[in-house]
Amino acid sequence: MFNKKRKSYGIKKIEDKYVCEECQAEVPMHQDCPACKKHIDWDRFLTESKLR
Repeated sequence: MFNKKRKSYGIKKIEDKYVCEECQAEVPMHQDCPACKKHIDWDRFLTESKLR
């Protein structure tokens, strides 16, 4: 019924790992995706995830 729009930063956190939304590869903190080279907006992701 309610469609909550999810913000995308190019990354998602699964347990204690960060995973690229595009290729599902594990991404080291503060780096772009090593597999598909997608840019990750770490500043925005970390700032807004702390506000939740």
